[in-house]
Amino acid sequence: MSFDPSLPSLRDHLRLALGDTDSVSPLLADETIDAKLAAVGYLEALAQLAEALAVEAAQDPSRYAEDSSGMNIQWGERVAAWRQLALDARAGRIASPSGEVVPPVVAGQLDGIDKRDFRSD
Repeated sequence: MSFDPSLPSLRDHLRLALGDTDSVSPLLADETIDAKLAAVGYLEALAQLAEALAVEAAQDPSRYAEDSSGMNIQWGERVAAWRQLALDARAGRIASPSGEVVPPVVAGQLDGIDKRDFRSD
């Protein structure tokens, strides 16, 4: 795993957005990130990888208490953050470092309907 904090590549931008910057214990392999970037572009890769991390983390217990001192690990917060990141990436609320633009899709919206030929009776 490689992460360059000067962000020279889309992989580095993606790792930073996902919080995957620990080279000792990476969350994703470079090859996985590179394959997603090549296949679907930055924003969709960010969304898909955030969802994949959320699914993986959701398999762990959301709370772990090791002893009576209350040591506690909560993965649920990370899951929610990654799911929101995926939603934001797909909704166009995140700017792509590559300049890629994904217009938001609004289902069921019609613009400029010509009503002149509608019946009025």
